[in-house]
Amino acid sequence: MASKRALGFSSTVFRKKFRAGMTVRNYRDNEVVFSQGYAADAVFYIQSGTVKLTVESTRRKNAIVAVLLRGSFFGEGCVGGQSLRISTARSIGPSNITRLQKESTARTLKRDPQFAGLFVAWAEMVGTTRARVSKFMNAFKKKGFVRYNGSLQINSGLIIAFLHSRPMSVVTKR
Repeated sequence: MASKRALGFSSTVFRKKFRAGMTVRNYRDNEVVFSQGYAADAVFYIQSGTVKLTVESTRRKNAIVAVLLRGSFFGEGCVGGQSLRISTARSIGPSNITRLQKESTARTLKRDPQFAGLFVAWAEMVGTTRARVSKFMNAFKKKGFVRYNGSLQINSGLIIAFLHSRPMSVVTKR
């Protein structure tokens, strides 16, 4: 993960850009920052520490979807129109986390193209890197969710079963 300095972020920059829309809080180990299903009303930034993002299926099975380090944003889906959290964020060890109100973040991104560019660059680095996409595609291929040889074929039955945590039938390999 990139550090905040590598992306040009600092506490001073945050204070100037967000003023009243920013709060900083220390979290203890395993403390919930936000919960899946609750209102998505802020973006968070890890000043120090680590955060784990998990999702819970309809059958109450949990999966870790990300472990984020110092210098990472999370919860940014609210700026893109997400009204509810799709994951739960928990601190791993003591963590110092900045909370940026959704409205303040959206205003800042519109008002400051340079900051918006840095924010987008960060999201691209951690959210959709070629290596990350490749890792997930290979995992899905091994589980039989997808096949690709020049084109992508999706086994929707297996994906739906996985998402709803129903028992899956055995898939024979060819």
